[in-house]
Order: sequence, then structure tokens, then C-alpha cells
Amino acid sequence: MRSPWIPTLAATLLLAAGAWGSSRRLAAPPPEAETHVPGPAVPAASPASPTPEHTIAFMSTRDGNSEIYLMKEDGSDPIRLTDSPRADALPSWSPDGRRIAFASSRDGNLEIYVMWADGSGQTRLTREPAPDTEPAWSPRGDRLAFVSTRNGNQDLYLIKPDGSDVIRLTDHPSDDSDPVWSPDAMQIAFSSARDGNQEIYTLELASRRTRRLTHDALTDRHPAWSPDGATIAFLRSLGSNDEIYRMRANGSQQVRLTNEQAFDGFPAWSPTGDRILFTSKRDGNLELYLMKPDGSEQRRLTHTTSREYGASWRRGATRQVGRSTSSP
Repeated sequence: MRSPWIPTLAATLLLAAGAWGSSRRLAAPPPEAETHVPGPAVPAASPASPTPEHTIAFMSTRDGNSEIYLMKEDGSDPIRLTDSPRADALPSWSPDGRRIAFASSRDGNLEIYVMWADGSGQTRLTREPAPDTEPAWSPRGDRLAFVSTRNGNQDLYLIKPDGSDVIRLTDHPSDDSDPVWSPDAMQIAFSSARDGNQEIYTLELASRRTRRLTHDALTDRHPAWSPDGATIAFLRSLGSNDEIYRMRANGSQQVRLTNEQAFDGFPAWSPTGDRILFTSKRDGNLELYLMKPDGSEQRRLTHTTSREYGASWRRGATRQVGRSTSSP
């Protein structure tokens, strides 16, 4: 018997931002055949054009509800990309830096969308009565991993950037979430409670073999693979607070990076691997911070009274930042 859907931390934050309109548990639909129906483009709402220096995508409630923004690496010059009465969240850059995938409930249910880096050409990829969320772009740019409850519980799936060819990756009674690709696109790290509590695993795509990386009584979530593939940063819940750790890609040498009596999570590596972007509530509300991979030189990037979280760092140099008239 499948377990009921349990909201991930990302989903909990989306609920708080009004993504689904209420915090009630969502019923999972019966299995259906995977089909693709192209969706119409949604008018863009970016008031300004981003520059190549706008490398950080993030979600913020600074304008009333959760929307997608860009900013420069020093936290300056934020640009709003989406403008929806419902939540837009969890941005993920394409490897060429031209497109951004994200989750949105603008059409009544949480689905996966994609847009150009200037906010134009916003297009819906998934069309399911169950939530589809947490998009993660493949380093090769040919696939997106995402999380869905479309077949009864929370599993990992793949989809092409045009919304076609949906493939189910995991099928387990426990919920799987937080997918992130290895730099060589051969594996996906994710979190799961399949062995009793939430731990970090890797999935080898060719063989579909899983490997457990963390083994403790604590909750481990939100893995983030370093650009060289050697290290994974992740969130560990210590009961009273959540902190960021790092470990070798095989699960060894686990080291604590943050030490605050408040939430620290959503780690995201810089393209060069010399910094980690993360979300913290240490100063009263969720804001974005930077630190070195050893946990030193922690500094705040955003300064608002709203929630700023779930950031994604552009990995590749973009060739196009202006508005496009074609579908992303």
C-alpha cells in the first residue's frame, strides 16, 4: 500500500506562499498514460531586461506572493520575471543559461513551466491533476528531472524541455524528492525516507540502482552537487534547527558548515565551486546568503521584510538575455 503524499520542505514553503490556496493534503490521482499537450505561452512580466551579470534566479514574496526574480551575484539589481496571482517558485537554470524551469500553481495546480531568461515565453510542460514540482535541469540540457505524485505517491520523473517523453525514475512506497543531477549527468542525488527516515541517496540512471549516502537518525534533505562532482552539500535537520553540511560524493567526510539557531537550507553551488548560495532565517525572515565551501565568510545577499529562498545559480555563459519571440 502506498504512503500518503507528505509535503517536502519546498512544498511546505510553497504552501506558506499560497501556491495551492490551502494546506490540505492533496489526493493522488489514479495512474494515467503519459501524454503531452502543448500549452499556450503566458505573457511575460519582466519590467527590465536582464544582463549577463544577472546570474542568480530566486523566488521572493516581496511583491505579495511568490514570484521568480533575477539578481546579480552581489545581491544587487533584482529583476522580476513572473507576475502571477498564484505562486511561481523553485527556479532551475538550463545549462546554457538561456532558459529557466520553475513550478507554478497559476493554472490551479502545481505544474512545471519553462521560460526564457528574460521572463518571456512562459510555457507549461506538465498537465496532471496531481502536483508536479521541483524541476532540475540536466547538465546536458536534454532533460528535466522533477517530482510528481501522479501515480499515487511522490516519485522522481524525467521530461524533455518541450514537455514530451515523460519517464518515471523511481517507484517506491516511500516519497522521493529533491532531485539534483551529477555534473556528468550519469546520476541523480535525491532524498527519501525509504529506509525509515529521510536520507540522501543517489540513483544511477543507466542501471536504476540506488545507493544510500547518509546513515543517521536525523533528517537529511536538499542535496546539491558541486561542479567538479566530488562534493555534495545538503540540509540536516537537528531537531531544533536545520543546518547545511557537506560530504564527499560517496557519503564520507561529512562536515557541518553552518551553526545557527535558525533554518539554514537550500544550498546551491556557484558555477566555479568556490561559493555556496543558501537560504537562512537567522535574521528573522528567509533571506539569501553566501559562504565559502568550508563554511567561512558567510554574508547576507538580500535585505527585505519578505521571504527570499530557493535560489539557482546560472552554470553556463548565456548567449541570449534579450526577449525572444519563440517558445523556450
